[in-house]
This record gives sequence, structure tokens and C-alpha cells, in this order.
Amino acid sequence: MTDTDLIQLQDSPSADASTAEIPATVSVEVNGSVIDSEHTQALERTFRDAWVLDGDAVVIDMDSARDIHRAALRQARPALFLPLDDTLRRLARKDLLDGLSEDEQAEARAAEAACQVLRDITADPRIEAAASPDELAALTITALLA
Repeated sequence: MTDTDLIQLQDSPSADASTAEIPATVSVEVNGSVIDSEHTQALERTFRDAWVLDGDAVVIDMDSARDIHRAALRQARPALFLPLDDTLRRLARKDLLDGLSEDEQAEARAAEAACQVLRDITADPRIEAAASPDELAALTITALLA
């Protein structure tokens, strides 16, 4: 079957998908080298951009994986900041108008402290200590906040 036949087969509305030729292996580019995907099947796809060649094996560079994980944590934080930001805005407005009671001041301090914990989450030492991609993936934002 030629490339033209395959294109016609794929474009044909009556073409049966089972008759199309499917490659046995898929090629994957890792650091400029093209390898068969069978060498990457056991690897965590979350850290795909951290794959590197070590001889003929594809491994995950943990420094790059940590950077990828930190970026994912940063993307997860905004939803957790929202209720804290709402609290701080509400209390800031009240403070401008009437001043805050001691309980409201304590609430504002607690909300700001929680915000700081979220800001610092990417510097958690457990991220740096993770020795494998599985350990790193287990450090979700929920696990880090526990």
C-alpha cells in the first residue's frame, strides 16, 4: 500500500479503520535522538520533558523533573489562593472603614500565613529530597500542605 493509498483510505468515509496500516512502534525524540517508544513505555509521562538518554536507555533527569513538578504546583495554587484573597480583601475594606476587631485581625493574620505557605510550597525540601519520579509525583499540593 502506498502513501497515496493510505491517504485515500483515511479520507474515504467508508474506510474501515481496521484496514489502515498502523506502525508497530512509534518513534520518540529524546534530546535530538529518535528512539522507539518501547524504551519509554515504563516512564512517567508527566515528566516527558525531563527524559534524557543514558546510553541506550531513556531515564528521567530528576533536576528537570523537579522543575516540571514545581511548575505544576504553581499552576495548582491559584484555586487555593482565591478564598484567602477574598477574606483578605473583605477584611482590608472593613479595616479602611471601621477598623478590625481582634478576631478579625487574627483572621487576617491566619489568611496571610496560609497564603505564605502556598507561596513557599515550591521550596518544600521534600521536592528536592525525592529520589524517584514516583516519589516526586506523590508530592501533590494536598500532600505538601498536610
